[in-house]
Amino acid sequence: MHQDGRPATTGHTGCQPWVQVKDLLNGQKLQGVLTSNEEV
Repeated sequence: MHQDGRPATTGHTGCQPWVQVKDLLNGQKLQGVLTSNEEV
């Protein structure tokens, strides 16, 4: 499932590289938020 509303079909194999980068950045942001919440 994609946060921007795109349906998850066969994974990231057929996605454009910028989509992969954006998803990776989104994942890092989420992990950073979760980590900061745990530290507080």
